[in-house]
Amino acid sequence: MGSRSILLWLLVVGGVVGWGQRSNSCDSGDCRPGARCRGDLRVPLHYCRGQSWQRCVHVDSIRRALLPLPICLELDSASLPPAELRTVYFPVDPANPEGERVLVFSLDSVWQDLCCAQRSWACICGKQDLPCACKVKVRFITDSSVFRPGSRAAASTWGGMCDSCRPDFDILLNVTRWFITSYPSYRSNSTSKVHRFFVNRSLIENYRRVRYDPDSGYVAYDLCLILIHELGHVYGLNHMDLCDSSYTGGVMHHAGPAYWWNISEDERCAFAKLYCPEMVGIIEDRREYLVGGFNKVCFSPSSFLPIIVRVYTLEGRLVYSRFLPPHRAYICEDLSTEGLARGVYVVQITENNNVRCILLYLIP
Repeated sequence: MGSRSILLWLLVVGGVVGWGQRSNSCDSGDCRPGARCRGDLRVPLHYCRGQSWQRCVHVDSIRRALLPLPICLELDSASLPPAELRTVYFPVDPANPEGERVLVFSLDSVWQDLCCAQRSWACICGKQDLPCACKVKVRFITDSSVFRPGSRAAASTWGGMCDSCRPDFDILLNVTRWFITSYPSYRSNSTSKVHRFFVNRSLIENYRRVRYDPDSGYVAYDLCLILIHELGHVYGLNHMDLCDSSYTGGVMHHAGPAYWWNISEDERCAFAKLYCPEMVGIIEDRREYLVGGFNKVCFSPSSFLPIIVRVYTLEGRLVYSRFLPPHRAYICEDLSTEGLARGVYVVQITENNNVRCILLYLIP
């Protein structure tokens, strides 16, 4: 593996508008903020190009990254697929390739996949609707000297935890001839070809109609998951399966998108520790919707100890703090929201060394 690229290895068996712009009209799946972290999690990270690798770092020792949020994806208009690959159809029945066919890829739909990927990571820190702080180019590559014969579908010229978004960051998608239609098939003794391509997130239901055929298969990879994986490398995450024996799989597994795995809770935790540590420990099912003025945040103490209630912005700025004497009973704390802008805040409740967080939506 070269020093320039982090590669996504996928198993062989297995009018363009609006690129990279802020959007809430695409399918980004589970767009909830925060993460639950297990204390023994170790994650593989990498720093900027030319600096040393950091492998298997304990999650509590991760330093905050310096890349801005959110990173947006932008299609490089100089590196589009060939004209004949800008719409791709698969036969519903691979044994009858001249029969009914369904659309699995359209260049006109790629903007939704770019949006899906960039929002999926930004959602963890609650920053999915902010303007782009930085852009990374996405390029379709036909040059077999870049993608030599093998099984990789994509690569990122990674950024890692750099101090800025550099112009040489990009994500490469493999559309070389040998990758799209090549030997061998699923069976080692077969002389049939495998037909591979990417499927737009918006066209997955079409792809699900394509019948599995072990001899003349048609395989498509969810383009949103491919981009999530590669953007994860740009953000500084290496393949999660390098370190933790209890890691059960997710999009940052070395072949995660091939298995159609999305972002796992461990991956959410690693990202949050890097980019929004104030969001770690958020209890997803406990949310308070407030109105302007004075409100109450209620909770049950876990011990008879003094309590500190703090309120932070998503950027980690403290905007409210109050010390409470020990309580045994259910507490409803008056919380002043006067002067706070509309948005999402984190209420942190500290009893001794026990810290709990509540996600708080303020609506003036």
